[in-house]
Amino acid sequence: MKFLAILLCYSFMSSIASIGRGIIVRIENVGLVPERREHLTDEFVDTCAAFNIEHNGVAIPRYTQFRIEVADNINDYANVTLIGTKLGCGHNLFVSPLSVAETEKWNGRWTTCPLKEALMYENKEKCLYECQCRGSCEEIQVIMRRMDGSVDFYREWEDYKQGFGSLDGEFWAGNELVYRLTNDGRTYKLRINMTAYDGQSTYVKYNSFIIKSESNNYTFYADQYDYSSTGYNRLESNAGCMFSTGSIDNDNEDSHHFTKEYQAPWWYCNAVYETLTGRFAEYSSNITSTVGMWWFTESTKLFVKQVVMMIRPN
Repeated sequence: MKFLAILLCYSFMSSIASIGRGIIVRIENVGLVPERREHLTDEFVDTCAAFNIEHNGVAIPRYTQFRIEVADNINDYANVTLIGTKLGCGHNLFVSPLSVAETEKWNGRWTTCPLKEALMYENKEKCLYECQCRGSCEEIQVIMRRMDGSVDFYREWEDYKQGFGSLDGEFWAGNELVYRLTNDGRTYKLRINMTAYDGQSTYVKYNSFIIKSESNNYTFYADQYDYSSTGYNRLESNAGCMFSTGSIDNDNEDSHHFTKEYQAPWWYCNAVYETLTGRFAEYSSNITSTVGMWWFTESTKLFVKQVVMMIRPN
């Protein structure tokens, strides 16, 4: 279902009209949100009753993604394109700019809720920021999503630095962006949601997460494992590990190049306990040493088909 909207529906526009400091020139429904299952039911997402936003008489239901195109004026079409995700509870949306007009620089800092405030980032970087308002502001940054194999994750340093993929599909937000976020003066927590081939879902949470700068090879620290997690604690063993790609080997094993061996760029030290950037396998039977995503449990591997990594401030 696609529909155009120009200066329509005051109640909807009043909540987001000043995003991009322009007018809404188009809204396009792009389908159901990929992550609409178990991990939308806990602290990361409000669980209030369904509520539709009406726009020109057409309802945008919960769990729907849509694009919002914003222009400075009617003759300057679509300076800024945003992805919105309607989750319910009135005007509680996730909104993520895909591109940023030159005029939308805001001191290199994220704005906060409500959504009427601009969500802009300087230097025209991918702005993958997602902000949810529940009276007070909860800020969630999705830093990686994999679900269908549409994006190749076996890439080199610069791609992982800058980020790649598509917001409405698979993507890596970029090590540089994650570094800037986790070093903005606040402390962050990390959550990883994983879905196995049989549909079983599991997650791990860490109440402390940070990566260092590129000059430190984006050294990784995930600490304070949350024992409410349903997945096995593996990432604390990665503390102090540097990021590696196929051409840059920063693991601690002289006799191994883990990224090449598993075709999965990641933070490795002396062993491999997860390959969440490994080559996608349509079926678990296709998983080999160089194909597939998995996460070590206490005694075996959980073969992972879908994964989402998220961070938020404490």
